[in-house]
Amino acid sequence: MGEGRIKKNVISVDVPVIAGPRTYEEFRAQRGAPLCVARAEVPESGLPTPWWPDHEIVPGVRSGVELCDWLERRVDVERAPLGSASQTSIWNMRRSIEENLGVDGSELEFAFYRILPTDRNAPYLVEGECVRIGIFEPYALAELTTARMETTSNLLFSEWVVERGVSEGDLAEKTVALADYLFHLRRLEQPGWEGL
Repeated sequence: MGEGRIKKNVISVDVPVIAGPRTYEEFRAQRGAPLCVARAEVPESGLPTPWWPDHEIVPGVRSGVELCDWLERRVDVERAPLGSASQTSIWNMRRSIEENLGVDGSELEFAFYRILPTDRNAPYLVEGECVRIGIFEPYALAELTTARMETTSNLLFSEWVVERGVSEGDLAEKTVALADYLFHLRRLEQPGWEGL
């Protein structure tokens, strides 16, 4: 999968074996052994846009550093050492960025945040609705050079994607980034629409 050429309208994600390597170098050595591969390709003409907001979308993309500043103002978080983050989450995120954006994974810079159990954070911590159910404590893992993020909070993830924004090129070419932006914007503006 990683040997093919990168196309802007292809999404692919490899899911590594969970009991896998201990270091990123070991992870890279297992490159040909994913647990599964998810792949979607859209037409070169762009994605159809069945839903569009009533208001104008102003193009602009924020950097990872700007988004981390936004996160620290938006949610009660505690920045924690990267070593306290799930190494599997870091490997998965690194691999996804390499495959989808064509970026060298060894050059990435991560920031790990614990989402604190405060009244202000209550909307981000509703289990089953806003938090992915599992054994993990609420967290946000941000990559600073690509402005990508993984979190246990579905609500926070949608807000991050919308806050990150889209470029003029995304709007003009109807890229995967625009479809992702529109999906998360609709989730925020019309809660529950997915079940319709």
